[in-house]
Amino acid sequence: MKSWLGLIRVMAAMIAVLGGMAKLCLAQIAGIDTNGNKLELVTVYEKAFEKTVVDAILSEAVMTVKEAKALGWKNLEGRKDGEKVKLPYPKVVFIADPDEINFRKEEQVIIGIDIYYKNAVIKKQLRFDPRKGKRAFVSKGGKYLLVSPAYWEEVNLGGGSLYKDDGTLIWEKNGGPIPVSVSDKGDVVGIYLGADNEGEGPAYVTFYDLSGRETGRIENPYKGDMGGCSIEYIDEDYVLVVFRGRRSAVILATNRGEIIWQREYDEMIFKYKEFDVQKGVGIIGLCDKEEITKDTSGKYNYQYIYYSCFIDWLGNVKWKEQEKFKGDIKAILNSNNAFMISSSGYLWCRDLQTGKLLWRHKGDWSYEIIDRVEDAPEYEELKKNGRYIYVIGKYIDWRLKRTDSKMWYSSALFIFDAESGSMMKRIEYPNKRISLLSYGDNIFLFDMDVNKLMAVRPTEAKQ
Repeated sequence: MKSWLGLIRVMAAMIAVLGGMAKLCLAQIAGIDTNGNKLELVTVYEKAFEKTVVDAILSEAVMTVKEAKALGWKNLEGRKDGEKVKLPYPKVVFIADPDEINFRKEEQVIIGIDIYYKNAVIKKQLRFDPRKGKRAFVSKGGKYLLVSPAYWEEVNLGGGSLYKDDGTLIWEKNGGPIPVSVSDKGDVVGIYLGADNEGEGPAYVTFYDLSGRETGRIENPYKGDMGGCSIEYIDEDYVLVVFRGRRSAVILATNRGEIIWQREYDEMIFKYKEFDVQKGVGIIGLCDKEEITKDTSGKYNYQYIYYSCFIDWLGNVKWKEQEKFKGDIKAILNSNNAFMISSSGYLWCRDLQTGKLLWRHKGDWSYEIIDRVEDAPEYEELKKNGRYIYVIGKYIDWRLKRTDSKMWYSSALFIFDAESGSMMKRIEYPNKRISLLSYGDNIFLFDMDVNKLMAVRPTEAKQ
């Protein structure tokens, strides 16, 4: 009897191990669904690359159903092969060293760019010296892209290049301002740090037209302070410039560098491009202010108070609301609402006109006062597409250096209902580095560990 019991225990253990292996295999292929059955996530497109792709410019092309299926589209059952369809495809992809993937997408260093025809044949390749890392900046419509220095030794020298989306080099500058934002007209804004800059903040920003000719310049009102600068083309005609020093200056300028309005604020405002801006609407983002208090023993205590705030199109602060949770914040807006995430695991929505909190979702691992929670997904990427909000959480080992490829070691995808804030789906991707891209009514996922781009579409789960 004992031998039989022992055999049963061994068989049970083997079944448990095999079940775990099957679960791991599932995770490696499609992720592990850990959040019920409210939504099903259907993969409608897949494309594999030979290199590690970290971002892309998508375009649309008319093709036959047969051609679309050959390119990786899967949702065309029942359609005739000769039928014409208009579908997105990766026109430009940005390539990185797989050992230098940055969990902060906006800081990613690239080593190459591939440009494709619609039939997935490579049209042109650009390669950069890996020792002199580059960053890429893309116009909102994907018509132009900038390539600028990423590493400090090169940043201090300045310069950069402007390309069309077909890989044609328009101009290249060796030295001077560093190009950091481009419009769909090919106008460019660059930041000039100044010679031998030692953390003193940028000296000024320069505006260029498509030919590379300087058309304007805005001086930093806080030059000499430890500070920074954020720049973003709102559309082809307007540019947002934010200088930060002891105070913050927010400037709305034309594409030629003419100041429309300039406002100064006591807070450190819109750090690290933690904002979203729309023409005719305004700017939503994060600001913080240092608060100094003195206790009964005479000791001074310093802490930062964080606020989300909305500045309207005329530069007026419409509202400012204190936020009580830690972490880096990213924001997006539309005509009615502002959606924000914190890396500490919060997603919330405020009325854009009043600042009223409409809803807030708190992850079961989220923290407010304590430091980071180990082995928890930090919200890092945020997209709204249709009725859903998509968030990528990244598992980060903060004991490792930024240069360590194992620092970002796993990912999770969260899907929320934009109206109520209810979580509709959570999929874990163990040992995967997953990133988001939104185009039309499709959400794309980059799997940087198997070099694959996938388009996914949520559907109501069958009960």
